[in-house]
Amino acid sequence: MVLTHDEAGTGDRITRQAGVREGHRRMRVGEVRVEFDGEHSLITAPIEFGGGSEELWFRVRGDRTHDARLADAFLIVALLPAMRSADVLSISGPVSRQLLRSVPRIQALLTEWYPELVTPVDVVASTRLVPGRRPERTATCFTGGVDSFATLLSRMDEIGSIAFIDGFDVPLTRPKKRGDVHEHLTDVADSTGKTVDFVATNTRQFLLRYAPWGPVMHGAAIASACLVAGLDRFGRLVIPSGATGQHLRPWGTHPELDHLWSTEYLEVEHDDARLTRMEKVALLRDDPVAQRHLRVCHRASQHYNCGECYKCIRTMVTLDVYGVLPQFRMFPPQLDLAMVSSMPPRDATERRYTQWNLELARAKPGKAALAEALAASLRGYDGDGV
Repeated sequence: MVLTHDEAGTGDRITRQAGVREGHRRMRVGEVRVEFDGEHSLITAPIEFGGGSEELWFRVRGDRTHDARLADAFLIVALLPAMRSADVLSISGPVSRQLLRSVPRIQALLTEWYPELVTPVDVVASTRLVPGRRPERTATCFTGGVDSFATLLSRMDEIGSIAFIDGFDVPLTRPKKRGDVHEHLTDVADSTGKTVDFVATNTRQFLLRYAPWGPVMHGAAIASACLVAGLDRFGRLVIPSGATGQHLRPWGTHPELDHLWSTEYLEVEHDDARLTRMEKVALLRDDPVAQRHLRVCHRASQHYNCGECYKCIRTMVTLDVYGVLPQFRMFPPQLDLAMVSSMPPRDATERRYTQWNLELARAKPGKAALAEALAASLRGYDGDGV
């Protein structure tokens, strides 16, 4: 349910699409403010709810002091928390008409997926007319992982920019790791003839208080940050796929959801979800840029890849079966089979990845010991196998 206030060049026209439930719990996005230090803009807005207020922010290169489109990012960030805890969400600044019109479909989809977690809310906002055209450049959000590289390499002629969000998988409290990742991704951009856009934000900490990151929150977080990063720089955003088509499930990024975050100046797209993880690794295994910069580890470590967590081990196993692990210089050059066998999958998704690796290893001559280690890992799985 949405209350819109359309602003036209000759005057205002109020269009009431649904009644707002007066007297109910209200979450409010306050006035957006911008401070420009000569190089970066700090874009802030208070989120007011339950008698308290928390300031959310984005930091991007360039001057955004007169940009009227910034409230869109805060609408995207606040929508799911409001659906979790409030009855009404109000936005102080004008927002994208296209985005606001998508809100009912976004809410219907999320309540269908997570009926025990969220309920629809009334949204109160003004809309604006946006002059001009979308920039022609296409960007992809890029962490340096398997999904990111698969999207970049498969759409190399189409993608002109990679975007990285500080504060998501690399916390804001780890400046050394952030700097290391920035260096790697800058080299990826230079080596592939792309530009790189960095944006920092504190929105993850806010969103995690309301719902889990991966299953629910991270897609909206990506869309909001890239919307800010892409202003006047790129007009299309490709979000890399995670799960393959037959294994798609409700998740923070999804083909049915991602495009609904689009505005008049940024088209959002979920990348093709047909490639399995094994096929994605096969796509990047001989690429020299991926060999220098592949990063799959989210562990709280100063290492680029720790070489010990499940995400590192499953990637190293696939690279080892393909015979290219020593070429991927940001991983240990050899697998510890004892570590492989003693690391059972923690859930059905990890079980599926381990099973794929096992089938791949069994089909490769000389990988019998690795196959047995993977089989031992699977025997340790105590889930339902769904």
